[in-house]
Amino acid sequence: MTRGGLSMYPVLLSFQTSLVPICRAPRDGRLGEPWARRSIPCVCRSAISNHCPISAHTCYRGVVFGFGNVPIPSEDNIAKLVNRKLSIRAITWNINEKPVKILSLLADHLKYMSTHLEDIILIALQEIPPSTATFHEDALAIISKPLHQTHVTYLSYRAWSQMVFLLMRKSHTCFTTEPMVRFVSCNTLTKPMRTKGAIGVCLRIYQRWTVIIACHLTHSSALERIQNYHKVMKNLKFSTLCSFTGNDGILHADCVLWIGDLNFRIMKDSGIQWNSHPHGLSSSDIENIIKDDELAIIRQKELAFTVFSEAPIKFAPTYKFEIGTNNYVADRIPSYTDRILFWTKQASWLECTSYNIIQKVSQSDHRPVFATFQLEAINKKTPRRFNSDRTIENSSRKCHEENNLEKIDRRLMKTQVTRQSAFLKDRRKISNQYYQKLL
Repeated sequence: MTRGGLSMYPVLLSFQTSLVPICRAPRDGRLGEPWARRSIPCVCRSAISNHCPISAHTCYRGVVFGFGNVPIPSEDNIAKLVNRKLSIRAITWNINEKPVKILSLLADHLKYMSTHLEDIILIALQEIPPSTATFHEDALAIISKPLHQTHVTYLSYRAWSQMVFLLMRKSHTCFTTEPMVRFVSCNTLTKPMRTKGAIGVCLRIYQRWTVIIACHLTHSSALERIQNYHKVMKNLKFSTLCSFTGNDGILHADCVLWIGDLNFRIMKDSGIQWNSHPHGLSSSDIENIIKDDELAIIRQKELAFTVFSEAPIKFAPTYKFEIGTNNYVADRIPSYTDRILFWTKQASWLECTSYNIIQKVSQSDHRPVFATFQLEAINKKTPRRFNSDRTIENSSRKCHEENNLEKIDRRLMKTQVTRQSAFLKDRRKISNQYYQKLL
């Protein structure tokens, strides 16, 4: 059964909701060591020609596979990446249990950016309405509509009141491993309404092990939020990461994106008249607000998120708005509850290029926050023997060269035999003449 060309997957209101990788290239199910060769049956590639940048009706025979049975990109594939980098757009939004049509705001945002859209689109939603049985499919249909020509839904996962979407440009899907997903609950007892916790996704994109954490931390106190952070860091493990690096902790990946409603507040009222700035706050006002930001203070004291980085905040607080307006609620101090943080082993591998808010009126009391990144997906040149696009051509060329060498060897041998026989004949003639003189 389908809806709008998309599969209708059963929605379960639990962390056991089925993983939904869509339009994945077929695998033979075996994991290999890095740069391992795979001898798999010769099959037609027309089934994945829309997602793999190798022409249709060519064969798998001779293609080189790496970890997770993913084809190793050739020099031609790498040349299509600008500076060997992938662009990422991460969006987080607490929709405050509103109907699915609220996501049209994100669809409009993606449609507006469609001319120069990133390679990977990551969307994390919090406080999904538990009463809507088809929210998963309806949300996927709305978000993927402006991207259907260039991107595929690589991952769609729901855990209680949270959801993660990962959309990827079609040409990159066959160079990405199957994602592994885990959910860590921060509540003592998980419940379908406003469950606090984190969804973790682990996958390898080209040469980069990437972990994505979409979370919703508790609103109770700063101490409990710190405890939530350490619980996620301790319990979020990935066996695929362990099989490659020897450790299943998230900081053994190459880079980590941590996004979501972290619920950290502004601790002191700065005296700003929030609703009297129709054109936004000045940079000096924002700097004064950030000084009292709970997350910034906690990171400075090294209590939580110490290893993570955050781009400079140059936008107004994202919470709490009056529904349907751009005005903040009068009896609350506006706060930066929705955040996007990142960590990487090497600073050059992941760069945050923008960090901002989608300032549009909606039925939620939060505003969506987005960040764009440049991920250096390939950090070293692919050895020539691993150029999968040219393997078949090189094999046939090698056979042709070997045949030519054999022909040349035969000619040389024939020439040598001819020369040797001529030399021996001349030698006999000279010997006979010499012996005749002696006689």
